[in-house]
Amino acid sequence: MLDVWGRERLILADQPITASDGALVVHPAAPVASLAVLPSPGALAAEGGTLSPPRP
Repeated sequence: MLDVWGRERLILADQPITASDGALVVHPAAPVASLAVLPSPGALAAEGGTLSPPRP
């Protein structure tokens, strides 16, 4: 559980992650990272990367 976007959330990731000032920070070890965020926030934005739509 990490405190991000104003509340505690369960983050499942295939890359190392941390929380910094309420933001999720991915420390990529590979060109592509997969994340699951529960509960899901209303919207996400990426700095220094791009987001793909959720998988069905």
